[in-house]
Amino acid sequence: MMALAPRTVFMYPVAQPATPDGTVLEEYGIIPTLEVGLDREKLLKGIDSELESALEYIRNQIDKLNAFPQPFCFCVGNERYVDDE
Repeated sequence: MMALAPRTVFMYPVAQPATPDGTVLEEYGIIPTLEVGLDREKLLKGIDSELESALEYIRNQIDKLNAFPQPFCFCVGNERYVDDE
């Protein structure tokens, strides 16, 4: 073992991340669902356009789910409770 210089980092892989279909992420990464470029002017104002776009995407997905509410039900023993309002 040897000491590293201050502010030095030594990294080595301990895993090989892959998608469920077996695609290895190394060298390729994950292709985003929504590509958003960084906006320098917004960044200088403290606005992260990538983060804002991601949050908007998530909110839209939630709104789509809420547009078709599913009835809530649960079972206890042989009794079934349903709230379909």
